[in-house]
Amino acid sequence: MIDAESHRLVDMHLPEKTKEYDDRDYSELINAINDFAGENIMNPSLLEQDDSMDIVYTKTKTALLGKIEALRNTGTEDEFAEFERRLTLAAIDEIWMQHIDRMAHLREEVAFE
Repeated sequence: MIDAESHRLVDMHLPEKTKEYDDRDYSELINAINDFAGENIMNPSLLEQDDSMDIVYTKTKTALLGKIEALRNTGTEDEFAEFERRLTLAAIDEIWMQHIDRMAHLREEVAFE
């Protein structure tokens, strides 16, 4: 789920046109990651302008995994449960949205025949 959530965050908050260029603005992505985690786990110094998209995905995933490990190590079950809940709901939301898109596409195809 962390891998899927990392890809979702990057794909949603890094504009498609900047994915191939060195003039990326990571501020929206960093804000989304920090909002999702509930604290500042990502900062601009972690992302380089010349990072490939695979590296951006990996750094996002690493930051989220670090948050999970930190929550586990703090011993607060409530915070860890809240983070797991948010991650699970985000994954379900993404899958549900994909399902809705597929059904809309199917409806369009059936209407044309």
